[in-house]
Amino acid sequence: MVESMDAGLTTYIQLHDRFPKMHAIFMTSLGDTILPYFENKSQEWVCILEKPVQPSLLLTIIQDRLGKAS
Repeated sequence: MVESMDAGLTTYIQLHDRFPKMHAIFMTSLGDTILPYFENKSQEWVCILEKPVQPSLLLTIIQDRLGKAS
């Protein structure tokens, strides 16, 4: 658990500014309540998963994202 609801997003923005093609997968127990924080962010680069996440689903998403990054 991060110290505030927007801490992960703030970190992502700082990293994305430095590495604009970086993909991010956010795993959260907050579900759709965090969507407003990503209003102007590309779904191409950001993926939001609600916990608990099945390992096979996470692996599939990572493989899919890595395939699109090439």
